[in-house]
Amino acid sequence: QEQQAQDPAERQKEMIAKYGKKIGKEVASGNIDIGMSQAAVTDAWGNPDDRQKIQGGREKWVYGQDAVTFSHGKVAAVGH
Repeated sequence: QEQQAQDPAERQKEMIAKYGKKIGKEVASGNIDIGMSQAAVTDAWGNPDDRQKIQGGREKWVYGQDAVTFSHGKVAAVGH
């Protein structure tokens, strides 16, 4: 059973209710930023292709050519 594409305005409302206005708008637009939670990144970009534990209690999520590094569950860096 295919999930029906969500109306962008409805998705934005839902993400703002979940994360607040600033972060909710970014997540609904598929953008991520420093300080976002892992849940917000999953809502913005989906599940990563790979997750790697790295030194200092950090975690790296890989999305194709992009990587998101988390420190204490929050985005610390976004890069390639």
